[in-house]
Amino acid sequence: MADSHSTPDFVVSGTERHLIVGYRPQGRDTSTPSLTLSGKWLRAAGFDTGKRFTVKVMDGCIVL
Repeated sequence: MADSHSTPDFVVSGTERHLIVGYRPQGRDTSTPSLTLSGKWLRAAGFDTGKRFTVKVMDGCIVL
């Protein structure tokens, strides 16, 4: 059992993020949706620069 005063090796600051789907301009065409994730919280969650991951897409849901 963990000591009552122990702390984890890292702490992810919050487990929920709210984003807005933007667009990636291609000339005058703004119909291509785009999502951008950035922040130190990604590293805290295990997503270091250069790390490969899989994206699973379902109706209304994206899982990394």
